[in-house]
Amino acid sequence: MVLVLALSACNRANKSTAISEDNDKADLIFTDVFNVTSNEVSAAEDDALTNKNNQFAGLAVHDSCATVTYSFSNDSTYLDTIVIDYGNNTTCETNGRVRRGIINVYLDGRFREAGNSFTVVPEDFFLDDHQVEGSKTITNNGFETGTLNWQYSVDVSNGVVTTPDNERIEWESNRTHTWRIFQGEFVIEGTASGISRDGTAYSLAVTNPLILKWGCRYITEGTLELTPDGLDTRSIDYGTGDCDANATVSINNRDYNITLW
Repeated sequence: MVLVLALSACNRANKSTAISEDNDKADLIFTDVFNVTSNEVSAAEDDALTNKNNQFAGLAVHDSCATVTYSFSNDSTYLDTIVIDYGNNTTCETNGRVRRGIINVYLDGRFREAGNSFTVVPEDFFLDDHQVEGSKTITNNGFETGTLNWQYSVDVSNGVVTTPDNERIEWESNRTHTWRIFQGEFVIEGTASGISRDGTAYSLAVTNPLILKWGCRYITEGTLELTPDGLDTRSIDYGTGDCDANATVSINNRDYNITLW
């Protein structure tokens, strides 16, 4: 009886945290796409465009695992298309992740000029064998008031992550990323929604800004509240700054430890 009760409690815990874990996976995957594309777009602009008197030129470093090509706008004042091609890579890692396939980037002006944006469309693109589909639009909102921190609107539409086991997670978001340049971190705020692998729809809101440090594959700080359809709201706490895979899901004053993807 004790064994049955223990297994039952374990199953309840797994079911209670599964939606949170699915959201975490989708969130980190689409955040990775943001990091990859914004970095490569900045690096390509540094390489290709004249008048490089931007004080931040050189901060972006090209990922040697990818081949990047680009084309110019009709008036040659900006790059209008950038192709980030990882080919059939299965071994080359950057920041602990293996990427393969193509990320297409379509721009409407120089990315480092406020008001301009680009749209990201993956093409047979995989992150650690998880296929990524959908589109992502990133708009440069300029500097955060009174700082040298860049702010971006980041919107994911029709996002889908298909796991190696052919399970599907749907995800969309409307969020703001603030790049704290001199701290080497992104601050993420806003909302998202999705459908987990078991078909449960949910919505979420960031309640304390999420912190993603450059060079760390995990969210290291912040909290969010996630509400699945027909289930209780649960909060997810990512910790106090350590670069580790630990987070805590709280449901009705009960805590569950989860391992981030």
